[in-house]
Amino acid sequence: MFLSPGFTGFRSTSQVYLFLEYLNSAKSTNPSWKPADAQSLLEALVNPPNGLLRLAECMRWPSEPGAIENWSFIQGTLPVLQYMSSDWVVKSIIKHNVNALYGILHNNFKHVQSTLETFIPQMIARRAFREVGVAGEVSGLDVFTSIFVIFVQYTQCYKDALQVNLGMRELAEKLAGWFYEWESSLESPTTPFDDSCRNLTPSMRRFKLAELRKRAESLLSVVNHTQVVVTRQIAPQIMEASRGKAAFRREALLAGLHREYQGPGELRSSGPLHDNDKISIQDIRIPPTQDELLCQLTPYLPSSIPGAPHQYPATSVQRLLDIQFRLLREELVAPIRSAVQLVSRDLAEPRHAKTRLSEILQKRGGLYRGSGQDSVMFSLFTNVELDTFAADRQGCSVGLIMDSPSRKSSSKKRLMNGGLVALLSKAGSNGIEVFLGTISSNDDELERFTRASERGRIQVSFFDPEIELRIARQVHENHGPQTDRTYFLLEAPLLYESVRPFLLGLQTQSEDFAFADYLRHHIDTEYLSNSPAVPPLYAQQPGFSFQLKSLLRPCAAIGSLQLDATNPSSIARVRRELQESSHLDKSQAEAVVDTLTREISLIQGPPGTGKSYTGVQIINILVQNGVTPIVLMALTNHALDHMLESVLDKVTQNIVRIGSRSANERVSKHLLKDMARNSREHKSAIGSKFKAMKEAERAMEDVLAAMLEERVAAPEMSEVIIADCPGYYESLLAPPRWIDALYAQSTMQSGWELSGGGRPMAGKLEYWHNGMDIRWLTPPKAKVKERKNLVNRNRYAIDDDEGNTSEEGT
Repeated sequence: MFLSPGFTGFRSTSQVYLFLEYLNSAKSTNPSWKPADAQSLLEALVNPPNGLLRLAECMRWPSEPGAIENWSFIQGTLPVLQYMSSDWVVKSIIKHNVNALYGILHNNFKHVQSTLETFIPQMIARRAFREVGVAGEVSGLDVFTSIFVIFVQYTQCYKDALQVNLGMRELAEKLAGWFYEWESSLESPTTPFDDSCRNLTPSMRRFKLAELRKRAESLLSVVNHTQVVVTRQIAPQIMEASRGKAAFRREALLAGLHREYQGPGELRSSGPLHDNDKISIQDIRIPPTQDELLCQLTPYLPSSIPGAPHQYPATSVQRLLDIQFRLLREELVAPIRSAVQLVSRDLAEPRHAKTRLSEILQKRGGLYRGSGQDSVMFSLFTNVELDTFAADRQGCSVGLIMDSPSRKSSSKKRLMNGGLVALLSKAGSNGIEVFLGTISSNDDELERFTRASERGRIQVSFFDPEIELRIARQVHENHGPQTDRTYFLLEAPLLYESVRPFLLGLQTQSEDFAFADYLRHHIDTEYLSNSPAVPPLYAQQPGFSFQLKSLLRPCAAIGSLQLDATNPSSIARVRRELQESSHLDKSQAEAVVDTLTREISLIQGPPGTGKSYTGVQIINILVQNGVTPIVLMALTNHALDHMLESVLDKVTQNIVRIGSRSANERVSKHLLKDMARNSREHKSAIGSKFKAMKEAERAMEDVLAAMLEERVAAPEMSEVIIADCPGYYESLLAPPRWIDALYAQSTMQSGWELSGGGRPMAGKLEYWHNGMDIRWLTPPKAKVKERKNLVNRNRYAIDDDEGNTSEEGT
């Protein structure tokens, strides 16, 4: 009802509460809801956007005049926060739906901020999360968990959240303060907080609060790390106890790094290197810009050595993400940057100079091999012409017609779908222009291009729209390919799509990711060695224990073996029992116990020592104890399939093989794409998505066709004028009478034609658009020959009937 197109908005507060009651029933704790149903609900909320409109109304409702006094935070605001922070939303793989949902918060942040700042302090002062006239109460665990999750997720969805909504940082600090006040009041002997959390066992309450405290710290870290305050860092001094040759070398290295340090972007003493040199990696565009590719200065690359200078604190997670992003991106950018600069250098040489580029031009394309330090190799294609647009499932692309590679230089590894290419444009003595894009042609199209005898065609999706606009201008101006401009296409020796997802992940990664403490830098090289082993989070939950009876021999004296990962005596006892009563040897038993009691572990050994066997036993224990799902990865497809076959034999048939390169016939029956295609739940969803994709593709084709039209059709022109200038449109339909008479005279026949030829035209709008009324008022120009004859002619002479001239005096 609330999502139907005919529903235009809530009419009362009770309607809002009813809508949110339905919405809040979609949770993982509700047995009638399945994950597929939850994703369908999210899709229904976003497409069409009726659900988003309703959620926006819910956020704005308390801000309406007179509404705040009768508004219930528990019934009206908390359900929105709980749904948007639920696992079914936050962990959804349909990211554009999640971003659309959080766009409602982005656009209504001030309303949500006002509501939270109004009700949370009242409940804190009341020492209970309850409201007068509202049945039941909620726990602070639910309130603060929803709030912290939703705002951390919001900053991940919208990089500019803190810049657009300036009150975000202040609100986060207030929320953390209210949380700490609520947490401390739970144990207060004088004014304790009336909360169901107090009914939990002490160990369970400590566990829950510790997790919630981490979420609060994560939110504070996110809102504060954008405030980059850089001071001149001093190289760390080596402690006397550790002084030696290696320590002295490290000290000298760090001193040199600090002495020569130049930060990124505005932190550099002389300013940014180029337009894509930024302090924060969130502001860096993943594909390089033209200014970046042509920049001759050495790019900023942070050192990965602990203690080296950096704009973020030495042990911070931001520093780790910054270093990993910049170094990985440099692997992507360096080859294409070197290639562009080599070609640019050759183009700057005089015409008669012999360069590597001139040799390739004579051969109509080939492999460019740099020399010296520029040892990069890349394919260069010549005589490139811009063709036209195309719309497909990957978006808008541009056709490029160019010389096909010779048989001798052809390679199966060249021009791959998704490969990064650079289109270089040079006109006369002007500088070059660089347009980056990815190849969108499929394998069959690329194969035809490779086999073409002279010239072939490929499709490229460019990152910048300048090329599309250039083609549109050529069509509208009736120009063919520009003869004064030369185009080259070069292919980067690295597949762009193999790197882009990881760079995007580093840009959007929150600071509370798994194993962050192990991965971030530590000044103390013995930090990890001295840190106690921490059990996995699920094993820290009070009351949890592993059942290991599947590892015992049938003849074992004990029939059950429980392992409490947080209890040292239980761990010691299990080690002893496994060595005595299981079918594992001593090293395998140690490996199993260490893996189950540590959140990170490494099992190593020479071939034939039972590493795979031990791994299967660990997987079996996890599955039997409900610790699922499990992600299993391997360096090669063969190793992964071998492990999965063992899991199928000894653990479970409930597996999903991700990827399509499985050579194992048995494992290939569990491929994700096949299971999704054959799933009854997914068939209808896939069909509707495919239909929507085809409709979007047709709409794009219509837009592109309209862009390529030489003339704007009268109906489309009318729509624009009516929308933007309705009063002007009325004057066009009712012009002065003399224009009406001219128009009627011009349309007496089937149509009128423009002077100089052209197709017949009709309609007052086109008559006006072509300025026919102004043309009628403009006298025709005299012919050149007649003007020459008039030079020596008496302007006062009178022509007779036969055209002879006579002169008369006065």
